[in-house]
Order: sequence, then structure tokens, then C-alpha cells
Amino acid sequence: MIPRTIHFIFGLDPKFAGIRFSYYHYLAVKSAKAINPTYDITLHYYHAPEQNEFWEATKELATHQRIDEVPQEAGGKKIIHSAHKADILRMEILHETGGIYLDMDTICIAPFDDLLHHPCVMGMEVAGGIINGLCNAVIIAMPKAEFLSLWRDRVKEFDPNDWNKLGVRDPWDISRAAPSLIHVEPPESFFRTTWYPQDLADTHERVIHFERSYSLHLWESKTHHTTLKNITEESVLTKDTSYNLLARKALAAGDEGLN
Repeated sequence: MIPRTIHFIFGLDPKFAGIRFSYYHYLAVKSAKAINPTYDITLHYYHAPEQNEFWEATKELATHQRIDEVPQEAGGKKIIHSAHKADILRMEILHETGGIYLDMDTICIAPFDDLLHHPCVMGMEVAGGIINGLCNAVIIAMPKAEFLSLWRDRVKEFDPNDWNKLGVRDPWDISRAAPSLIHVEPPESFFRTTWYPQDLADTHERVIHFERSYSLHLWESKTHHTTLKNITEESVLTKDTSYNLLARKALAAGDEGLN
């Protein structure tokens, strides 16, 4: 069985890649605990935000664990983007301890329990009807999973100028070559909506339902500065949208808001 532990990563860059720890980050952790109350949650970080109420609030939900070292090179090449550093770290953490990795721009919808008997689980990323690969915003794996070992070997081929090769296309290639090593979930499980305008409207303006989803990904790299940074507790509680209704469910589990 895969351990009932959820891992998040934040703060690998001293300037936080221009993204402040925000209310939706807090809700990622809050929802993970609310939907999976028996799971342990670890928030791995290198740089901690200063004087940030949302960061402080996560300490009631998760163990904060400082990362010893942030990868600076891969395959003999300098890592340019902090996202690629996180790509490597999540593989290393799961290979060592197992569990569930979630990006900080997710929100949990249903428990992960019925996926824990697989050796490794990822979900398909499909945008505009095209399969991009397996998105590493959600990874579920046993310690020392063979799939992870094969994936870690791909770090030798790392290209710092290729945004999604290591994190999306490489696991997809491995899954097709060795399908017995991983269980692949359909897009609806983790990536019901994409960054396309129609999907963003479905997430943040309209109300759609997520009967077949375990979690929702918010595509922070494309939407933080236009949408996500504007999410507040007031907006969540007063405006009916798909995301806000999911967030309210998490807030209602145990306590309301940040107290």
C-alpha cells in the first residue's frame, strides 16, 4: 500500500518565482487535510515566506520540513526554472518515502484511498483534445516504485529549455513502454479543467460538477497573476463558482476560515 502521506513543495526560489504564498495555497493544504483527515501532510520548503498569515495557518495542518538542498544542476546542465527544481525534488521525495505529491495550486475533492493499492498513479493531461502526457502536479507512488526509478533516470537527459519534457512527456513515454508499472487515471480524475479560457471560466466563473474527480489543478504558472492572486476568503464565501464551492467544503471541515 502507498503510505497515507501527502507532500507539498514551496519556496525553492528566494523570490518565490514572483508568486506570493496566497490564500489558494492555504486552501490546497486545508482541502488535502479536510478530504483526507487520516493522512499526514508535509510541506517541504527551502525559503519560508516572512509575515504571511496563510503560511502560518498551514502549520496547524501540516508538518513544515526544510529541504536540505535544492537541486541546481541536472544531467550536467544548470537548472534555470524553479519549477524544474521542484520536478526533481518531488521524484526524490516520493522515491524515498512514498505517498502522494500535490502541487500547491490544487484543491482536493475526494479521498485518495481507492488509489493506494497501485504501485504508482498519475493522470493524463489533455488540452484542446491533445494528450500532452502525464502531469506531475499529482503523483501517487509506493516507496522505491520501479516507475519512479525509470523516471529518475530520465534526469540525465534534462533540457533546461524544455518546459514539460521531464514533468509531463517523459512519464507518458515510460507509461507506454512499461504500462504494468503505473496506473493511469483519465483527465477527469485530477485535471478536469485546463488553462484554456472556457475551462478557466468553468472553474472561476461558472459552476460545474466533479463527480469523477479526486482533485483539481489550477495551472498557477498561467493563472496566478490574472486570477488566483485575487482569490480571498470573502470571494470564496460570497461568489458561487466551481472552485469556491469546493473551497467552502474544505473550510466547513473542522473550522471556518483562518480563525
